[in-house]
Amino acid sequence: MKAGTVLDRALAEAAVAGPWTAEGIGARMFDAVPHGPWRALARRLSRDPAPLEADPWLVRTIAAYRAWMPPSRVHLRIRRWVVATTRMGPRRWPVRPIDSVGDLAALLRLSGDDLAWFADPKGWQTRTDHCPLWHYHFHWRAKPSGGARLVEAPKERTREVQRWILEHILDAIPAHDAAHGFVRGRSPRTGAEPHVGRAVLLQFDLEDFFASVPAGAVLGVFRAAGYPDAVARTLAGLSSTRAPAAVLAACPAGADRSARARQRQRLRTPHLPTGAPTSPALANLAAWRLDARLSAAAASVGATYTRYADDLTFSGDVSFRRRARRFAAWVARIVREEGYRVHPRKTRLTGRGAQQVVTGVVVNVRPALARHRYDALRAILHNCVLHGPASQNRAGHPDFRAWLTGTVAAARAIDPVRGGALWAALPEIDWSR
Repeated sequence: MKAGTVLDRALAEAAVAGPWTAEGIGARMFDAVPHGPWRALARRLSRDPAPLEADPWLVRTIAAYRAWMPPSRVHLRIRRWVVATTRMGPRRWPVRPIDSVGDLAALLRLSGDDLAWFADPKGWQTRTDHCPLWHYHFHWRAKPSGGARLVEAPKERTREVQRWILEHILDAIPAHDAAHGFVRGRSPRTGAEPHVGRAVLLQFDLEDFFASVPAGAVLGVFRAAGYPDAVARTLAGLSSTRAPAAVLAACPAGADRSARARQRQRLRTPHLPTGAPTSPALANLAAWRLDARLSAAAASVGATYTRYADDLTFSGDVSFRRRARRFAAWVARIVREEGYRVHPRKTRLTGRGAQQVVTGVVVNVRPALARHRYDALRAILHNCVLHGPASQNRAGHPDFRAWLTGTVAAARAIDPVRGGALWAALPEIDWSR
């Protein structure tokens, strides 16, 4: 760190360590760095609202002022650090108040050193190939469409910390109205209902959705909630990761080399881990601006927009179909400007003459379970009754009963008629076989 930067930081810390008045700011600055012409700077700073802490804006403002100062005859030195006490800013949502990193450590029942170990601000954990030091279990999983997805499952203690963040902070922050995935009270059905009976559907998939959310966007979410910079950075560190070089080197070869290169670049920088309990909520909150812009774009052409995780859906009348090509280019540009990328091979335009499906829900006439999903579930249930459930767990689910019950329950929520018939067949299964 350069000496000038240290000096500016010391002045910023002194400025926020007491009453935000020209006299108070000037006195504390002079106490920290004597012989400096700080009165004019103090008057300048006091005209702006008081910051919660010595944030980067304040440091840059002081550095810019000092750059225009005439050369001093006296060498400016830091006599002592006047350390400010951080505090929670105005809360827009009912999140848990946390004034300092020490308070956060106490709430998580961690020491300061342990908290720094889990937050890992310098990324030391992933610079080693020693797996026991990693906070995540990493493994590659093949995608049905080709390529592979990196699953980053947090280890037990990391998962406990992230669940605390989810419960006490993220659950209190609302997602955009257009977001229907991973939002309490919303579901695939609520995301599909606005598109029922429309003349045309235009759908996109986002490439590597979680990995496309950088740690900077996560930091912005916690700052917007009112947390001091140090607390927000620690929370962002606890909620994000970067893939170790050894894990990236084990990435299976894919058919699309450019997509694989983009994926590796996203994974080697701090991002939301696929598999963390905080990632779905943070991905929704980080995409708030994307949802707002796409909602406005859709409204300007008389269309409707919803998003379920990485699936973007627009629907409209016949006039919307005529302008769909230009609108698709507009959507791709907005997505790119917000830091995401549309999957080049997964853009779909569907008219009424074909089956229109949104997040697994058929929307041509009413929300309904797709016929192939209904037939597949009915066959599984039928064979479970005849041959026993063990014979049908071909995917190797660790708790097949829970998986089947949850899948049938989701089908019933989408389509009470067909799903209800599937639900009625569950009690006929003998789970002891």
